[in-house]
Amino acid sequence: MSVSPPATHRCSHASGRGSCASSRRVTREFFFYASGGVLEVQPHKVTVLADTAVRARDIDEAAAIEAKRRAEEKLREQKEEVDYSQVQAELAEAAAQLRTLENLRKRANR
Repeated sequence: MSVSPPATHRCSHASGRGSCASSRRVTREFFFYASGGVLEVQPHKVTVLADTAVRARDIDEAAAIEAKRRAEEKLREQKEEVDYSQVQAELAEAAAQLRTLENLRKRANR
């Protein structure tokens, strides 16, 4: 995903997952969820090379809430066959997607 100049960019990532905002001085701000990869910022261009990148408006909130609930439930169960690092990664991904949606809504209400 590339953004044409001139633009400003802000990203917040926890555990390699999080939301990014990109705004062109002229008209619009774009929010998206990104997981894994790199963010290259140059004076006139930002390039995101990510394993996953989804526009905030395309995130399925119900699916993210359900994924978060399932991951939290698996962590509470504490069964031996549970891969805790995988479950924690699933929980972090769902939480980051929900934060991205929350950021989008906060901006829309300004």
